[in-house]
Amino acid sequence: MEFAYYVARGVNEKVSAIEVDSNPNDFIDRTKFRCMFCGIQLEFSHGTSYPLFKRWRGTAHMPHCIYGNITNQIKNSDNNKDIELLVSTILPRALMSPQQHISTGHQGSNVSKQFTGKRTRMFISSVKNLLDPKKGYYFSQNYESMQILAETGEKYYLKDLFGAQDEIIDKIDRSADKAIVCIVKGNTLTPKATIGDHVLIPLSTSGKHKNSQKFSLFIPKDYVPKNSGRLDDITGAFIVGYGIARKTDYGYQMTIFSIHHQVAVLKKYEKSNTGPAPVT
Repeated sequence: MEFAYYVARGVNEKVSAIEVDSNPNDFIDRTKFRCMFCGIQLEFSHGTSYPLFKRWRGTAHMPHCIYGNITNQIKNSDNNKDIELLVSTILPRALMSPQQHISTGHQGSNVSKQFTGKRTRMFISSVKNLLDPKKGYYFSQNYESMQILAETGEKYYLKDLFGAQDEIIDKIDRSADKAIVCIVKGNTLTPKATIGDHVLIPLSTSGKHKNSQKFSLFIPKDYVPKNSGRLDDITGAFIVGYGIARKTDYGYQMTIFSIHHQVAVLKKYEKSNTGPAPVT
C-alpha cells in the first residue's frame, strides 16, 4: 500500500510511503500507521523496489476492507510484478479546479506531488508492459477485469481508466467533476507554447483510431524548465500518459508535471514535416 494514516499526532494524517522514506525523522513512532480503509496497524517497509506499507506481523485486513479485497487479485497474477504494482496502487482524487490546473501556488504543488514520485514512474511503466500490440495497444482480456482502488474508496476496472483521446474525452464529459484520473494513449506532435508560457503537446487526429477530437498534454509554465530536456524524447512518438485530464480554456488536456514520471513511449517515429504516422 502506498498511502496510510499516521495517527501519532492526534489526527488521521494521510502520508505516502515515499514521504516516510524521504523524511524518516518526521515519523519516529512507526507503530502509528493505519490502513485508510479498515484501520488495522500497518508496518512501513523500504521494500526491494519501492517503499510501501504492509500488514503488521500477525494481522490481516478486516473482511470488509476494500483494499484487502482488491489485493487478493495478486494471488492469481503468477507473480507478475507489473500486476502486483498496479493493484496495490491507490489512485489520487481527480479534484483539480481550472486555477489549480495552471497554478504555481501551494495547491498546485500538492497536486503535482501525487504524480512526480518513483511510484508514478513505475505505475506508467507497468501499464506499458501490459498493453498488447496485437490488440492495438489495449489491455489483453486477462487484464481488463483487474481493479484499482482510489483514495475515495471507489474501485475502477483497469480498462475503464484507459483509452485513446476520443474515449478519454467521453469519460471527461460524463464525469460529474469534468475531471478524471486516467491513462491516455496517442501520437504526439510538435510542442507549442501558449499565452502565459505554458506548453501544449498536441496529439494527432485522424478519426481512424478513436482520435478524431483534439487533445493535448499540458505542461504548466513552472514545470516547463524541468521538462524541457525531455520534450524531444516524446515528440513524434506513440505514448501513454497518466494524470488528471479535464476540459479547460485550451481544450481537453492532461496535465503533465513530469514527463519522466507520467509518460512512457511505446514507439518513436522518425522526424518528418507531417508528424507521426497513425498507429494501427
